[in-house]
Amino acid sequence: MKALSVFIAAFLAAGMAVSAEASEMSIEPGDVLAITVQGQDAYTKTVTVNSKGMIDYPFMNNVPVTGMSLGTLQEYITYKLVAVVPRPVVLVSMPQAYLIAVSVLGQINNPGVIQLSTESSVQEAIQKAGGGTAMARLDGIKIVREVEGNIRTQIVNLQEFMATGDPNLLYPLRDGDKIIVPGTIQGNRVNIMGAVATPGFYYIFENVRLLDVITKAGGFTANAKKNQVWIVSTASGETIRRAVNVDKFFKKGDSNSNPEVYAGDSVFVPEKAEAVLSWEGFIAYARDITQLLIVYLTIVRIERETS
Repeated sequence: MKALSVFIAAFLAAGMAVSAEASEMSIEPGDVLAITVQGQDAYTKTVTVNSKGMIDYPFMNNVPVTGMSLGTLQEYITYKLVAVVPRPVVLVSMPQAYLIAVSVLGQINNPGVIQLSTESSVQEAIQKAGGGTAMARLDGIKIVREVEGNIRTQIVNLQEFMATGDPNLLYPLRDGDKIIVPGTIQGNRVNIMGAVATPGFYYIFENVRLLDVITKAGGFTANAKKNQVWIVSTASGETIRRAVNVDKFFKKGDSNSNPEVYAGDSVFVPEKAEAVLSWEGFIAYARDITQLLIVYLTIVRIERETS
């Protein structure tokens, strides 16, 4: 037991040296890590750091690795494997190039999810998605990334990059990133229909939340069915229709009930079924029926007089 303790201490000391050398290689969500355990195929795996900063690896459940260096993670895994692997020799590395999946949305000819190398730039991602439309604004491209449950946004001025060639203007991409290409005022519009004060088309300069768009349209009417607001979107390259319960946002602050709305989307707010049973609804309904009845009786009277 004493010899084992001496070995662990020596190995961790060596690991600290590795950690110092790899101090600049800080682990972030989206990174791909190659974990090699000499002579142990069961523990040799390639994993991806998820948006919560964790990896799918034995004994690492619920252990966040975001912010660790490669050497620190190597020490941690070694310490965990000592219980099941005699004298484990562990190496954690980050492959220089591997495929990641990113979403390219907005004013793009072929929006959707694409795969590209980690060495690819924002410019290459947009080109692979068919390039920007005639209404694309390349000076305000937004990169959206989820890190440990928080949304981070970076603006990339691709227009300035193409003019100067300065690589510092680009932004390294990671797995799961969302690239949003905004449009000019003519291209960035959302159609709002149904139970809002002033339905119609509304221009947005960048992607906003559902309630921002509803507010632009004057807000919900008294009869609006807020628990089933429909959003029809083509931002992903295919038509997607989804229902959103906005009431959850008002009552519980649920951010999923106030999703992003993109240029080209259509929003429909239905009316409550019981609206016609209210006094105002009944009067409006009765008025319509009365008008139809008057028209019908007038036609019948004219037909009798002319027969």
